[in-house]
Amino acid sequence: SGAADAVRAEWLSQLRRRIEESKYYPGAARYSRETGTVLLRVEIGSSAEIGAVRVLKNSGSILLAEGALGILRRAGEKPLGTNTLPAGFQVDVPITYRLERR
Repeated sequence: SGAADAVRAEWLSQLRRRIEESKYYPGAARYSRETGTVLLRVEIGSSAEIGAVRVLKNSGSILLAEGALGILRRAGEKPLGTNTLPAGFQVDVPITYRLERR
């Protein structure tokens, strides 16, 4: 329904904002100049809570994967909204780490 789509869109917008606020580059990965993208599957429950998060695809660095999972842990410290949905849903979230040249 349109109302459910609006709630999902609100939650996804909130999730994106929290990910941006929580982003960090793991120190050891930065030091060893590791770059890449970690693709996470995030379960969002019917009450706007972030549930299970798992790595779907990783460019190879365990440090970056752990960092991405940490970002989602921080983003999920509280529900994404106050509305509820009849059922939760899943979303795939890419987190890209790249070092800027100076």
